[in-house]
Amino acid sequence: MNTQQHQNTKRTLRVLGVVLLAFGAVLAMTGFVNFALSISDGEMPSLFWMLFLGFPLLAFGLMLLLMSLRQEITRYVKNETIPVINEAGEEIAPAVRAVAAAAREGVIPTEHLTCGACGAENPAGNSYCGKCGAPLARTCPACGASVKAGDAYCGQCGKKL
Repeated sequence: MNTQQHQNTKRTLRVLGVVLLAFGAVLAMTGFVNFALSISDGEMPSLFWMLFLGFPLLAFGLMLLLMSLRQEITRYVKNETIPVINEAGEEIAPAVRAVAAAAREGVIPTEHLTCGACGAENPAGNSYCGKCGAPLARTCPACGASVKAGDAYCGQCGKKL
């Protein structure tokens, strides 16, 4: 659909929507007023059918009007939302940069065990030295707790090893 034809369609929908909206409002109000006056007089309402015709016309007119204004409504929402999104992005950017830098540097410190026999550093999960084969963990003679090789005192009971 070309731009001129699209604009004409939107204009037609807009005019038809306003006309149906106004006509539906007049019918609904007339039916409602007639209903209220008839009830207060104790008579049967004679124009009650206008309510049943007016409300669907109101809804259909509103739907046509909103369809014709969809582009304008969407543009308005976009223009209101984008600055908020940009501002939020600017506010969280330092935190994202800090997390990224921490991930690059390695936030979790890697613990190494030093072999008591040869002094080589071994990963924390090793039980034996990768260089000389000596056990990396010992048992405290006082309390039986496991202690790292190279520790001078037990971390559980504090006794000298």
